[in-house]
Amino acid sequence: MRVLVLGGTGFIGSWVVRRLAEAGCEVGVFHRGQTPGRMPNDVREILGDRRTLGGSREALIGFQPDVVIDIALFTQTQAEAVRDLFRGHTGRWVVLSSADVYRQYDGLRRLSEAPPDATPLTEESPVRERLYPFRADAASPDDFRYHYDKILVERVVLATSELPGTVLRLPRVYGPGDRQHRLSQYLSAMDAGQSVIALPQGVAAWRWTRAYVEDVAAAVVLATREARASGQIYNVGEAHTTPEADWVRQIGALCGWAGEVRAVDPASVETDWPDLDWRYHLDTSSARVREHLGYREPLSAEEGLRRTIAWERANPPTA
Repeated sequence: MRVLVLGGTGFIGSWVVRRLAEAGCEVGVFHRGQTPGRMPNDVREILGDRRTLGGSREALIGFQPDVVIDIALFTQTQAEAVRDLFRGHTGRWVVLSSADVYRQYDGLRRLSEAPPDATPLTEESPVRERLYPFRADAASPDDFRYHYDKILVERVVLATSELPGTVLRLPRVYGPGDRQHRLSQYLSAMDAGQSVIALPQGVAAWRWTRAYVEDVAAAVVLATREARASGQIYNVGEAHTTPEADWVRQIGALCGWAGEVRAVDPASVETDWPDLDWRYHLDTSSARVREHLGYREPLSAEEGLRRTIAWERANPPTA
């Protein structure tokens, strides 16, 4: 199978490319050439900018991909450009989306008066009623956040009959290479010998589904290789989501920390956590991808956390 990855040099994309190569796929990667890192042997690199995608048309179509994977598709305009380029030239299209499409996300941010939806959220759970979730934070129409919306991306992907699409809705992804350093706020406190990590009560009980990056890559490759994934939406993530406090305890147990995670009255502790409505959990069900495609994580949750802890300690955030 010949697979073209758009944006295959970043945190998730680089792991997807590695796993495709290990699976024996012929892989091409379209990127700007600005992200350092070494591609696996025999991966073909196509340099270009998705903002001027048409300028790379000959090289992209000339690769003759069976499937296109788009790692970093954020706006309707981007989705339409990819659709227009590849329909009629490739068989399928696999696109990464996000749990921020769900109505629950607006409730979390205090932008919806709807009561919390039942969790875990399934692919049939209600999506946001308002579009452009970050437009209010954009400095101008030129700001990326002004046009961002994965709902609109999904609509384009699933409405293109000439290019059958698959949508993977991702959770909170962690692991080696994570530029957001999702473990660092806890790990640094533990390594500094802090005896208590205090979480506001709402945060301590809040559930947001997680996934280790290599496991996410495995799900992407599975959806790429399985034609029956065409036209489907799949949530990807851990089988059982634990509250934030329990996840912190898991990190502590694996890094040798003997301290205590404590849920406290929000008024009693200074915190960097935003003022969100923690009744709205982003706990998603991955039952469909498991039952329909037979997905199973190649690594245990414990091993994924161990690898992430080791990487975080070797690569602490610089700011």
